[in-house]
Amino acid sequence: MGGLSKKAFQISALSAQIDAPSVILDAGNLLFKPKAAPVTVDEKITAAGIMDIQQLMAIDAVAVGPHDLAAGIDFLLASRRRGFPWLSANIVDRNRSPLFAPSLMITRSGLDIGIIGLTGSGASLPQGTHLADWREVLPRQLQRLDRSPDMVIILSSLSASENVEMIKQHPEIDILITADHIQGNIAPKITGRTLMTQTQSQGKFLGQLVVDWLPGHPWAHDQSQHQIRLRQRLENIDRRLLHLGQEQRQNRSGNSDSEYVRRLGQEREDIIRQLGGILAQQEKMKTGEIAASRYTHAFIGLNSNLQSDPRVSEKISRIKESVAESHLRPQAGAAPICSGKQ
Repeated sequence: MGGLSKKAFQISALSAQIDAPSVILDAGNLLFKPKAAPVTVDEKITAAGIMDIQQLMAIDAVAVGPHDLAAGIDFLLASRRRGFPWLSANIVDRNRSPLFAPSLMITRSGLDIGIIGLTGSGASLPQGTHLADWREVLPRQLQRLDRSPDMVIILSSLSASENVEMIKQHPEIDILITADHIQGNIAPKITGRTLMTQTQSQGKFLGQLVVDWLPGHPWAHDQSQHQIRLRQRLENIDRRLLHLGQEQRQNRSGNSDSEYVRRLGQEREDIIRQLGGILAQQEKMKTGEIAASRYTHAFIGLNSNLQSDPRVSEKISRIKESVAESHLRPQAGAAPICSGKQ
């Protein structure tokens, strides 16, 4: 759980650096690792502590993932009553009413942001409760957002193929954040009009997405990584040309080397043209000549050398104490679960 204290510190530090309002989201599968064995008392205590810490970090919304339901739906419903911001539009009762809030509307710097949670398959739900087909649920939820949002975000633990199907059917989705436990970090990619990304689960990384949003305008493709690769290739070519030039001056090169130098020169010119095009496009976006929404991203590894948030570190110590105390209680009855803010 030590990653949570480092995550909290990083969120505070990054928010101060950017000096812009932030939205803190999680697409689900937050509490438990995927496994077949029943959840233990220790794992419930830890999960309850994780929810308390997330609220301490002022998380805005968390979609219910199938692994979050490992301790039973009542475990999550109890935390919802204590104010934890669970979202799921497709966990419904026999009357097809959602058991959790299906969506949330928040405002940051005058920007209205609509957030919808979708739960993937795989969890065992009690009688009278079932997982509705997102294809039926999502269109209604998009229409039912309180007011027309400037941005629509979906938090989804659906399968990769379902997520792709979803954004093809609903181009009004601006950002899709996924929680596929099979995959780790997924760098943002644009499909149609939707930006899709994912941060590895279980607190090993903090995903940061910085958005310069222009409502109604498409995403501009992030060329930064391509730009870096082109510059690296250009440096390699320049080093190779320098080496070949030295060989030529020493009369050690032949006709085959001359042909190779010509090909390298052509490739160098092509790379310079590509870099020039990227820079020109970036400048036009900065000046507003090209109207597009832009983004940058980072996956921050929460390793041991990062600074910790003292409030969260203290909370983690209390959780560990509760786990240790649970081992001293009689095992015949159910041990009480540590939960609630302090």
